[in-house]
Amino acid sequence: MARCGFRFDLAFTSVLRRSTETLNILLREIDTLSPSGLNTEVEQRHHWELNERHYGALQGQDKTEVLNHYDPAYVHQWRRGTFARPPELSLHDERFPGKDPLYAGLPVENLPRGESIRDTQRRVLPFWKMHVVPAVRSGRRVLVVAHGHTIRAIMRDMYTMTEEAFALLKIPTASPILIRIDSDSRPVQIVYVKNEVSDVG
Repeated sequence: MARCGFRFDLAFTSVLRRSTETLNILLREIDTLSPSGLNTEVEQRHHWELNERHYGALQGQDKTEVLNHYDPAYVHQWRRGTFARPPELSLHDERFPGKDPLYAGLPVENLPRGESIRDTQRRVLPFWKMHVVPAVRSGRRVLVVAHGHTIRAIMRDMYTMTEEAFALLKIPTASPILIRIDSDSRPVQIVYVKNEVSDVG
């Protein structure tokens, strides 16, 4: 990204540690490797609405552990089905976000105990349209560092995908994506920074 000349003045990310660390590494590397040598101050905004999908009672378990406890057909639906919601956490479970100081001050009823993909979309898309899109339209150079399901939710809305196409959509890990949008916030081109150009949907 640095060698391609990308510079940013506003960055959005979630409150989760892995996205925050990724953002910090990325900005540090851009400053170090940028041909211009400019050290532009980047405003950072951390929002829980950009968090990864919450897997409820499956949170913190790997795929093998989950398959040992649940029917594989259900697991497949939880992972890929739009409406299937995994078993929810109890409000008393230590993994419930309401137990984490990061979410202090937020109404407990707003915090997820387990989300379907559609639930994640309902959380992410209003934030995207209310905060990120206006920043882009105002001329800010915006970077979004988020998670697989978060980005899938955004891209599904942009491309108005069918259920079948959405189920096949995969977001490559650690691969920057440049999305060019028109005046109506619709995508006109999606460019993987590795110089691969793809049209989704």
